[in-house]
Amino acid sequence: MTKVFLSPSIEKYVRENYLKAGSFEKLKDSINKKFNTSFSYDKIKRWCNWRGLKIGRSGEKNGKHWKGLSKGSEHIEPRDGYVSIKTNEGWVYKHVFIWEKENGKIPAGHCLIFLDGDRSNCNLENLLLIERKISLYLGQQKLRFNDPELTRVAVGIAIQKFGIVKKLKSVYGDNREHEKHLRRLLKGENNER
Repeated sequence: MTKVFLSPSIEKYVRENYLKAGSFEKLKDSINKKFNTSFSYDKIKRWCNWRGLKIGRSGEKNGKHWKGLSKGSEHIEPRDGYVSIKTNEGWVYKHVFIWEKENGKIPAGHCLIFLDGDRSNCNLENLLLIERKISLYLGQQKLRFNDPELTRVAVGIAIQKFGIVKKLKSVYGDNREHEKHLRRLLKGENNER
């Protein structure tokens, strides 16, 4: 692939206008019109990418360029639906920012869940700090709900289940015998086997 060179005046124009154009195609058309040139789409795209000037999916979020937004700006991450907020440290998830502002850092091995299942509802009352293994269990067992009370009950059930497993491990050791005993208990079978 050959390097793409632009005159200093065209280079300046591109750097000042690539975000306004919104796409490499529009940028190419505006350059060709303004400077009476015939650059191809590929040439303009290669030049911009070579210099880290991103347009489109890699440089935009929800139709807005996110690099130029001011502190406190918000956007919804298209890949996972979480709300992000711009801070002095860069972009962070809004629910994490709100939680840590009120309660301090999230401990290692823990995460936040949304009690009503709505990732855009970042109110402190809708956030619950739980262990990651509890969150994983809730997902695996399909115990995530849109009702905050049902979610709290599901978290309680998961915590009880892990408490029972921990107790059984202390009795039977970590040789997986505790799992057999737990299955018998859950089935209501006699413990005398």
